[in-house]
Parts: sequence; C-alpha cells; structure tokens
Amino acid sequence: MYHELLIALSGLPGAIFKADKYGGLEVTKNLPFLHPSEAELLDKLCSLGGHYRSLLKFIETYSVDLSPIDHLLKNDNRNPLEGQYLHAFCAGLTSVLKPYQDSLVQIERRVMKDPYTSLSHIHRGLEEYFFIFPVLSGLVETMDTNKLHGCQVLELLYNESNTGNPTVRKAILK
Repeated sequence: MYHELLIALSGLPGAIFKADKYGGLEVTKNLPFLHPSEAELLDKLCSLGGHYRSLLKFIETYSVDLSPIDHLLKNDNRNPLEGQYLHAFCAGLTSVLKPYQDSLVQIERRVMKDPYTSLSHIHRGLEEYFFIFPVLSGLVETMDTNKLHGCQVLELLYNESNTGNPTVRKAILK
C-alpha cells in the first residue's frame, strides 16, 4: 500500500487512490482492509497529491518552452497566458516543489528500509506542505481563472504573502 501512497503523493491515481470530481485524489471508499481512521489519514495525505498535481499542470501549461519545436507542436486552441512574471512564478513554483519531491524520495527510502513505517511518520515528514500547497493551489487557480498576467501576478503574490505563517510566506516569496 505504501507504494500506492507514494504514487498518489506524486499526483497520480491508482487502484487504492482514485481521482475525485474536483481533480484531487481520495481513498477508494469501503476498502475492507482499512480502518476508518487510516482512511481519513490517507485522504489527508492524498490531498497533497491532488494539490501537487494541479501545481504541476499549471507549470506545464504556463512555463517557458525551452525548445522552439515544443511551441510549434502544441495544438492548444486556447490562448495561454504569457509573460515574464508568469514564467518567473512558474520557475519559483518549481523550486518550491523540489523539496517536496526530495521528501517523497526520503520517505520511499525509509519505507523500503523499514516496511513497518507508520502513516503518522509519513504525515509528519510532509507536514509543512499541508500549509503551503493549499495556498499555492489557490494562487494558481486565481491566476488561471482570472487570466492574471504582468503586474497583476505581482500584486496577487504580494497580497497573499502577507500571512502569519512564515513557511507559507517563504514559499510565496520564492
């Protein structure tokens, strides 16, 4: 089950963790081998995978294409947002996601070394992202739905960085 969980934390659905109607991930209901408290903790962990998935999708959609052929091969009918501020935000978002990816690798090593690793230990290893990811997901949703670009991106980041949580502030200012 830990392998399925790691895949879900990477933003991909599987046999135990399914995509919900909002694009997030959740535990398949009524699994006989899961206690309700385990299912609740797994659902909470899966929320990180759903946020991670939406952040990666935003980066993929709006980051700079390094290869000119990639730009030509895109058959998008919609007109994606462009601009230096948006591309810089995507680069910063990538740098925020890197420690999360590293944490997943560390958790995988831990689980491979000790198959009796508790879900609480995994939860503790990812605890800071329960604060960061919902805020970042809200930012990218706001940018995407309101088609923000240029100084509008800066204004949104400035407004959202005025928070009492230093971890979230640091992530936004990256």
